[in-house]
Amino acid sequence: MKQIVIALAVTASALVTAQLSTINSTRLEPRFYNDVPTSNFTFGNVWPGVFFDDVVSAPSGFANRHVWSVSNDGGSTSYLFQGTDNFTLTQKVKLSVVGSVNKEAGIIFINNGNGDHIFLVKTANNGEVAAFAGAFPFFSFTQNFNDRYVPGETATMSVTYFKDVDNINKVVYRYNNHFSGALVWGNVEGFLLPDTRIGGYLQVQNDPNNSANSGRADFSDITVSPAGRAFPESITVSLGRVTDGDKRSLHFSDGAALRICKFIIPNVTVAPITVQVDATSNYDTLSSLAFRMNSRMANAGLFGQTLDLFDWSTNSYSATDTLTTAINTTYQSNDVNATGSVGRYLGPNHELRARFRVRQTGPVSTVNWCGEFDEANFVIAP
Repeated sequence: MKQIVIALAVTASALVTAQLSTINSTRLEPRFYNDVPTSNFTFGNVWPGVFFDDVVSAPSGFANRHVWSVSNDGGSTSYLFQGTDNFTLTQKVKLSVVGSVNKEAGIIFINNGNGDHIFLVKTANNGEVAAFAGAFPFFSFTQNFNDRYVPGETATMSVTYFKDVDNINKVVYRYNNHFSGALVWGNVEGFLLPDTRIGGYLQVQNDPNNSANSGRADFSDITVSPAGRAFPESITVSLGRVTDGDKRSLHFSDGAALRICKFIIPNVTVAPITVQVDATSNYDTLSSLAFRMNSRMANAGLFGQTLDLFDWSTNSYSATDTLTTAINTTYQSNDVNATGSVGRYLGPNHELRARFRVRQTGPVSTVNWCGEFDEANFVIAP
């Protein structure tokens, strides 16, 4: 029976991953609140980014709010999340303002039962950073870490919704390198209500005395990942030349690969393709960790691929948790699993780091060979 449960869990996880991999756009809901309909409002929507810009000054009216939510059909409809989903929404937010009245921007969840769930940065209250409302349990980064948002800065914000090992649905907030820890989901039902839209928003308070009063929110690098994955936040190609793709190509196995070709190498002892992958875990501790790679060669020949994890306790790559396999022209998925004390692979600011290397091990069909990497991310569990 235990084996059946495990199989079902793996199948459910794979299904969630497949569904989230279809998210490809945002749906805009401009003037979600429209107290000043005569405002000068502009916007842009190019995945994975959005901007809202609103000049709000009129004799009456409190504020305008503009909302976006993630979509998997080019922005025609919002992707609807359910209580059994486990996911992380991550985005970078930059709020630029003119005028002294409050402006705010951040992450928003919306459903018909609990209303608006808000995780914001704002100009009022000396740059308050906090999560509250709806089913979001209250957490203040300003109170706990003295984080205060300064207009014009770009902040990384995320919300992870997941079922913890105690079978209770919880949420983790992230603001830059600070984390809330796992907080119990805050409605009486104990779960995210059906058909929830998730995304971001800008709200600009009206100022009748300042015709230039405005706020602009730039949202960038929008990512929705399974809660049990940490996607690359950056990649460093120390050897090799990128000819196609970028870090987002490594999120899912979807055929949109990062292609790297052999280029200039300093000596024959190094791997001609050497890439460092950096990510962040929203969990304070990890019970398990693996670095997952799905890759193939673009050219025939004999090649080897090595995966290894970075040990933060020694500030070096692990000599034990490493995996070397042959790599050919057929995509193959491989995991290198953390053993022993998993915590040594979690950095002081929740950093995760791994490396993949490809080298020639025998005859090849071309001197300037290339590899294609369709997935490279971390499989994690709290």
